[in-house]
Amino acid sequence: MKEENILTTACIRNCSGSCIIKAHVKNGKITQITTDNLIDDSLETPQLRACVKGRSYRERVYSPNRLKYPMKRVGERGEGKFKRISWDEALDIIADKLTSIKENYGNKSMMDLFHSGVVHTVLHSTWRQLSNRFFNMFGGSVQQDFTSLSEGAKDAAIPYILGDIEYSSQSDLLETELIIMWGWNPAETTSGTNTSWYIAQARQKGIKTICIDPRHTETVATLADEWLPIKPGTDIALASAMAYVMIKEDLCDDKFINKFTIGYEEYKKYILGKEDGIPKTPQWAAEITGLSSQQIQSLAREYTKADLAMLIPGLGLQRTAYGEQISRALPTLAAMTGNIGLKGGNSGIPQYNMKTNDIGLGRLPTFENSTGIEFPIYTWSDYILQGKDGGYQSDIKASYFIGSNILNQTADINKGIKALKSLDFIVVHELFMTRTAKYADILLPVTTFFEREDIMEYDGVAVFMPQIIEPMYEAKSDFEIFTELGARLGFDYTGGKSKEEWLRNFVEESEIPYSYEEFKEEGIYRNDNRDLKPSYYQQIHEGKPFNTPSGKIEIYSERLASLNDSEIPPIPKYIESWETPDDELINEYPLQLILPHDKYRVHSQFNDNPLLQNLKLDAIQINTEDAKERNISDEDEVLIYNERGKVILAADVTERIRPGVVAINQGGLVNILTSARPTPLAKAATMHTTLVEVEKN
Repeated sequence: MKEENILTTACIRNCSGSCIIKAHVKNGKITQITTDNLIDDSLETPQLRACVKGRSYRERVYSPNRLKYPMKRVGERGEGKFKRISWDEALDIIADKLTSIKENYGNKSMMDLFHSGVVHTVLHSTWRQLSNRFFNMFGGSVQQDFTSLSEGAKDAAIPYILGDIEYSSQSDLLETELIIMWGWNPAETTSGTNTSWYIAQARQKGIKTICIDPRHTETVATLADEWLPIKPGTDIALASAMAYVMIKEDLCDDKFINKFTIGYEEYKKYILGKEDGIPKTPQWAAEITGLSSQQIQSLAREYTKADLAMLIPGLGLQRTAYGEQISRALPTLAAMTGNIGLKGGNSGIPQYNMKTNDIGLGRLPTFENSTGIEFPIYTWSDYILQGKDGGYQSDIKASYFIGSNILNQTADINKGIKALKSLDFIVVHELFMTRTAKYADILLPVTTFFEREDIMEYDGVAVFMPQIIEPMYEAKSDFEIFTELGARLGFDYTGGKSKEEWLRNFVEESEIPYSYEEFKEEGIYRNDNRDLKPSYYQQIHEGKPFNTPSGKIEIYSERLASLNDSEIPPIPKYIESWETPDDELINEYPLQLILPHDKYRVHSQFNDNPLLQNLKLDAIQINTEDAKERNISDEDEVLIYNERGKVILAADVTERIRPGVVAINQGGLVNILTSARPTPLAKAATMHTTLVEVEKN
């Protein structure tokens, strides 16, 4: 019997982490997963320890529910009825169908629906890499634009005020005087390896922390000194009232404003009510947000009177009806206080992606998309259902899914089902029979990262990821699948290089100070220089212009003004929203639904992991008062519904969520209830703008 071998690799899930995993292998099988102990733990270089998800990977790799061989649909689409076929037959069918569709309808009839099932790797990333390269070599396809389900509104809005998107470093958390976590829950969602640990260290130094969130999350319980339970979707009203206090009490950094911004006077007029006759007072905001005017005044004063303050929003704020507005309002507050460009300050941008030194590893080239067609991912079902008649650039006949469970993770699942049923051909690469996989015509089993070789680079860390076990069943890597498909379609997907040659080139052209062989042997390279300049340092301290038309922070945007759209104002404004208490629909569906991430899933991944599922109850979180009104007790089975669909779950009756709000962790079936109506500018996700009713089942 062989001795146990311990191999180092990395977790590559889309949680903004870069955690070390150590696989204990005996007789060719993983027997245990442990985590980082490669260095001594210190404030300067903390260990990169995996969370419960990373440590549960053995159950994921050896799950009996893994797809084992290629399959072809034999039942109605969506029934989940398939028959086993060979790889040759599966790849021949795909090649023939893609060729036929290309010849009859053109490349613009094929939609490449990749997503973030595998991220941060240089060779096997499903995010804007593997399938993009394949389809671009095949003549192009319809592909999603710069927006994502996670942060589409933010990514569209920030360029209008700050130009480029720059992030702070985790070390800034130790240099500030105040941390405001606005809808940010790093204790449960990771938001970068060790982020919660840095916040805990900050508290030990006496740095105050405030959490603004409708729920009393684990972050509130363990990392916050104060909790402000705001109503969902009203963050822009709170930000506006904070600005009012800052202006009226002369708390703004006028020197910074005059030197680095334009449009402040227009914003000031709006805040003081000169434009619409409604001063954005704390009393005004209190009626909207559910916070008291005293809480709002105190927050504004604390933020402005701290010499250094970090206002850190989560991504959920901008997954609302007018998510672009809060995405511009918070950088406006940061500018009004002069916190931008300072170590220990920040710009009001979500900091889930804490800045570290880049290692410079390359990625698999993707080439140009010859169709030139891109679309916002949140509109995928509309694009398929409406096509040219709906104003889109083409009619879609086929969709190809890689690293994506889009039917589960985007809004209005029933609408998505109609879209998939309307297509001529669907291919899915998957590990499990997901909700999306059930609609495939050809379903292909793929490997986990334990079954292939790669390199992870993220957050200042590069990890060589050796192949630890042989591929399970008949699974192939996405790279291998596209290589074999490319050969059938007449092009060399590999570019004439083996996988090892690609990895060698990436290392040799990077900042890693080792040879490829040395890096493989060492296993990990950490760029541990945490003395990084703060975001927008060059603009504030070295005279570099902001990447905006004026070269300054544009609180008022002429580009947005030129759109002449009341839903896309040139300054950040509070706009009454659909499916909130402002909407008459509140009389029929009186509860606001939010979809937080939890620590036991990454989107829909780990859904079937028995270790993790035993740790939690899939439930709807409902306030005690709301439950009492509906005669609901803890763990009762309840029906959650609106005009789009119905969900049955257990009730988690608790004081840890504000009245009038319910929460269902995303990753399950909750998107049956959400609306596919996008934000006005980015056409981005709005899942947190949803009304429902709940009753005992």
